[in-house]
Amino acid sequence: MITIPFLTLIFIFQIRQHLKSFNAKIVISAMAAIFVFLLFLFPHLYLAERFEKGIDEARDFIKNHERVNYIGEYEAHHLRMWMEAAIIIKDHPFFGVGPKGYRQIVTNRVNTGQIAPGVEIFDEPHNFYLNMWTSYGIAGLMILLAFFLTPLAVLIHAIRTAGDDDGSRDMAWCGVYLITGYMLFSLTGTLFNRNMLITFYLVMLAAILSVYRPAAPRAIE
Repeated sequence: MITIPFLTLIFIFQIRQHLKSFNAKIVISAMAAIFVFLLFLFPHLYLAERFEKGIDEARDFIKNHERVNYIGEYEAHHLRMWMEAAIIIKDHPFFGVGPKGYRQIVTNRVNTGQIAPGVEIFDEPHNFYLNMWTSYGIAGLMILLAFFLTPLAVLIHAIRTAGDDDGSRDMAWCGVYLITGYMLFSLTGTLFNRNMLITFYLVMLAAILSVYRPAAPRAIE
């Protein structure tokens, strides 16, 4: 749900560079107005219904999670999984509990009646950042962040230093979309558990970075 607004914001920053002869504020305002108009025109879209249902169930779960008999009744069961991950991180912040530790601990809490059943069937908390932290401690989280933020910093530098007519700038923007998308989707899933997704990420990122060449240092006059 949050991916589209973030990527739209990045797109707005990108097109500003191509609107020097126009009033960028007018163009952006027009785009926003069209988007809002479409939302009112199609109020019962599946995406809107799912978003509203998710908000309602999340609110209900937060208020009544101690009285829930079965977590699987809620699409907001991710909240319970994240809460369990937070408890594990609080108890094991530095070294984690290993790749299988999360499920073992959650299963034990279900079997002892501390939490309602329904989340013990999952191997990880469906959040890549929490998964790395619970499994490998703070070092695991830092490695994951570096995996995303290091190439992102390189691409942002490329965007800032590229010439106005340099096509590598738009390629760098493609890399920003790629990394940002993976970072956002990692909030609700462990994407790199699937070989296809990690292969796509690495191949596309390598191709984009291969286009970028650091600008030659300017001669000092």
